[in-house]
Amino acid sequence: MAFQQTVTPAVRGADFALLVAVALAFIAVVYIASGYRIVRSNVAAQEIIISGEDWHGNVRRSPR
Repeated sequence: MAFQQTVTPAVRGADFALLVAVALAFIAVVYIASGYRIVRSNVAAQEIIISGEDWHGNVRRSPR
């Protein structure tokens, strides 16, 4: 029982640190993914403007 009592606080601290690390990693992944999606859509929009063609190959001519 003495062994159990000495181990438990350290394990709880490690579990908490792991939980925090996983949460931060998840937030970072979501943040990076959303940033990447925004960048990708901006690039696609620029491609439409430059080439007049979207990523499906549909030609989108300007109304002018």
